[in-house]
Amino acid sequence: MRVWYWLHKENIINFGEHITGFILDYFGVKWTDFSKSDSDTCLLIIGSELHKSKMNELRNAGIKKVHIWGQGRGHDNVFDKSEYDVEFHLVRGDRTKTDYDLPNTVPTGDPAFILPLIFPIDADKSFGITYAPHMQNRKDIIAKKKQMGFDDYFDVMFQKGIFPDRLKRLVKSEFVLTNSLHVTIVCLAYNVPFSVCLREDENFVMPDKWKDVFEWCGLNFEIVHNYKQGLKWWKKEVKGKELPDAKKILDSFPKHIFDEE
Repeated sequence: MRVWYWLHKENIINFGEHITGFILDYFGVKWTDFSKSDSDTCLLIIGSELHKSKMNELRNAGIKKVHIWGQGRGHDNVFDKSEYDVEFHLVRGDRTKTDYDLPNTVPTGDPAFILPLIFPIDADKSFGITYAPHMQNRKDIIAKKKQMGFDDYFDVMFQKGIFPDRLKRLVKSEFVLTNSLHVTIVCLAYNVPFSVCLREDENFVMPDKWKDVFEWCGLNFEIVHNYKQGLKWWKKEVKGKELPDAKKILDSFPKHIFDEE
């Protein structure tokens, strides 16, 4: 199966994109990076690429059939389903589901929520307050350390092949300040205390994708500017809350599409 994800041609990729290959390898299916195959069928998992520009890009690359398992809409225009051969197996949340007028039989949830089910991690906290920003906000780290009140910096861009160790490092944090969606989802999934933290002059990337996830979780969303504010928010809005059952996401994986190729 040909699989598209952001920066698929590169060795250094974003935290969320590492999750795609990690999950596929867990299921034991045969898959190939998009750039290394000429198959006319492809799968999209992690990302916010459910939009017309991406569908046209895939079509121009020779793709005739697109399978969706977990993608959400984050930017650009909704595409007309009648113009493309797209099969929806899972989408990120109800906002995406509504955008594409999908039936109730299509489940929702980001695939990253299944990580604790397929890769349990001990709950001991070896690290203090960790700052793991979106890849566009990885600057002024020294100044931010004082302003936000964190101990260590976690770079979301790293080479392929080391995701399990980086995942463990993140999950073993006492608290995580982040503005990366999939760092946030990992914290939610593994019950790591966190908050969405931005400096006032920084870019908050694609608000709709955040709403899709937080509404799926049944949580109120808020941006904070430092650890003190973040801890207060987490205790009020997240601590002790039960998330939807990720087993439903796990069970929705379309393994049959790999057998059909």
